[in-house]
Amino acid sequence: MNYNIIDVILKTKKLTKKYLYEAIEMSKGGFDRTVTNDTLKVRDLEKMAKVLDVPVCLFFNEEGIEKVQNFFNGIENAQVSIGNATSQKGEFGSKKETSTNNELFMLREKYKALEEKLEGFQARLDLKDEIIVLLRER
Repeated sequence: MNYNIIDVILKTKKLTKKYLYEAIEMSKGGFDRTVTNDTLKVRDLEKMAKVLDVPVCLFFNEEGIEKVQNFFNGIENAQVSIGNATSQKGEFGSKKETSTNNELFMLREKYKALEEKLEGFQARLDLKDEIIVLLRER
């Protein structure tokens, strides 16, 4: 699990660790212990993902920090571009576009996670088929 990504997400979303601890109903000490001992429970991880509005699989991705930074940089760049457009042409739906970008990012991450899960299931099925063939040969 990549715990460093939590700090990156908090920073980019301008949230505090205290906010996160309270949102997942955990004390600072308790959270620090789970990070140190690498014993974060799945339900707490799911709560954290929900609070931070990111997919759970992001915490397990080795390139997760870079993806999150690039994602939020992309949003900031889009907001700057939209801001420039609004100053020249009036109101523009930047919140809606940002929300759509967030949803698209999360759907892509969920899709990747499901693809990986499907590959794992397929490998297990293939292995079971091989075992069945071997048992029938006996």
